[in-house]
Amino acid sequence: MRPKNSGAEVAVSSQIMETKMKNYRQFYIDGQWIDSVHACDFTVENPSTEQLIGVISLGSSDDVDIAVADARRAFGSYAQT
Repeated sequence: MRPKNSGAEVAVSSQIMETKMKNYRQFYIDGQWIDSVHACDFTVENPSTEQLIGVISLGSSDDVDIAVADARRAFGSYAQT
């Protein structure tokens, strides 16, 4: 696996684009897929072939803060069920 530093968009090499690569750059929080607050993409490679197979986002502390705040907000109504 090779970490890639990125801004809002990541320049993905043509090698990655030629494969049937998975793109998991969003987080599922509060019933919605949302973008990361600070884009930090991480390319994933198959360890047996070293072929690049996907891109994921690494969450920041700001992403965790959003997820925790939404979980706390939802807990009150969820606890009543």
